[in-house]
Amino acid sequence: MGLVALIVLMTASLSAQVSPADATDAQAIRELLASNDPARMAWGAELAGRYGRQEVVPELLRLLRSRDERVQANALDALIRLKAQVPAEELTPLGPRP
Repeated sequence: MGLVALIVLMTASLSAQVSPADATDAQAIRELLASNDPARMAWGAELAGRYGRQEVVPELLRLLRSRDERVQANALDALIRLKAQVPAEELTPLGPRP
């Protein structure tokens, strides 16, 4: 439940930072995904999934290797929404952690 609340809070705070016109722009999404800020990366992944930006799938795959579980979760969600073909070796490290 805590992760859901965090995502909702991140979405609310970051939505004010990205204009509605830029939210669907692939370049604006790429800039978010390339950020060093986990919240911006997660928001970029959310926008990519929400607006069907298939062209950023390679960047989303890169985010699956992030150290931040929130970034990984948003990237995985976006890849699912985009119905992207994800190699099994990209998903294996996301399994249960001890």
